[in-house]
Amino acid sequence: MGLLRFFFSYHNDKFTNTDRKRLHQRRLRFEALESRELLSVSQEDYSLLRESYPDLALSENIKDYNVIEIAAEDLGDAAIRDAITAAAKTTKSDLIVVRTTEESYRVDLEKTFFKYDASASYYGSMTIVSLGPEKLVIDGGQKDRILTVAKGEVALGGIVFTHGKTAFSGGAVYLVGSKFRVTQCDFLGNTGFFGGGLHCEGSLTLSESTFSENIAIEDGGGLWLKGELAIRDSVFTQNRASGSGGGICASWGRTDIIDSKIEANVSEMEGGGISISGVLSIKRSEIIGNSARTDGGGIARGSEIDLESSLTLEESRICNNQAKIGGGGGISWVSSVRTLISDRSVITECIISGNTASFGGGIITDGWVGEGVFNIIKNSTISDNKATGADGGGIYLSGRREFEITNSTIVDNSAARDGGGIY
Repeated sequence: MGLLRFFFSYHNDKFTNTDRKRLHQRRLRFEALESRELLSVSQEDYSLLRESYPDLALSENIKDYNVIEIAAEDLGDAAIRDAITAAAKTTKSDLIVVRTTEESYRVDLEKTFFKYDASASYYGSMTIVSLGPEKLVIDGGQKDRILTVAKGEVALGGIVFTHGKTAFSGGAVYLVGSKFRVTQCDFLGNTGFFGGGLHCEGSLTLSESTFSENIAIEDGGGLWLKGELAIRDSVFTQNRASGSGGGICASWGRTDIIDSKIEANVSEMEGGGISISGVLSIKRSEIIGNSARTDGGGIARGSEIDLESSLTLEESRICNNQAKIGGGGGISWVSSVRTLISDRSVITECIISGNTASFGGGIITDGWVGEGVFNIIKNSTISDNKATGADGGGIYLSGRREFEITNSTIVDNSAARDGGGIY
């Protein structure tokens, strides 16, 4: 539709002759994009958006945004492309509201990917949300990646990205910039090089989202990230990577995972569920049924050099994961190089059970002697894990690291050689 839109408001479906006369007499009013006022998206609509997407942290005042609305009857590739193009040219933060109905909520990608490239310090941010009974579904049709953000700050809410495919990184979405928020979005059946579903370089806050059946040609079947990552109430399931991190591959920062599930993901190298270099904290989550060809069926520490490396697990279940020919069926926290500050792991009130590996069925860990280098397991259960090829059914300790176990149960683990419980 371009950068100009026409707005008329009527509260009746029936027009009188007088109404028609007034309609024909009324002059069309053009609105400049920079001074656009909210006409179609009501205050009630905006309040609903703020309530529906709390994690997007929308401003209290809708006038803080340049609002671009896409009506359900106008929904299509061109409408979304025009809206994103327009948003990249304004010097005000943009809010793109895509209305959906039960009949109109799908868009097929007709050309190459949608692209947003705008410095947030000058052009503001861009937020895209769906408003209606259905999420907005954008189908890449295996033609290309769906969305590229080459620069800027972007937030996405209530969108399904499916069937995106590229030989480059980010099968569905590619984000490069500073801060990103993604909530109530689904990444389904996408394929990319680094990051089958989503590739991000920057800070990402992810909530109430699902990554399923995505494929990475290299690392990060569901998600690949370089930077800071916070995940809440999300699911990663049945994603696959030819390299590391079947579900998630993250490096060079801190990763926090809360109230989430990482299940049935597969990697051909380490980290069937998660491969991470840096700081990892997991609370009230489940890492279940993941598989890696080498180390860390559930969780693996990556091989990159870290300024600081730590693992914190609280009130979580690490169960039924497998490292086929390597160590650490549940967890592999092994350093190939000395970290520059500290290297520690603390496991509290967790269940690590039913995991399998060649050695270190439940956990394998090592480290250098030094300040801040230690392992602590407390108030936890390590049970029914198996080392099918060598030692350490429950826990395999390697290297020179302080290790403390308090108020915990280690039971019914088995090893092909030595140390059914601990080696």
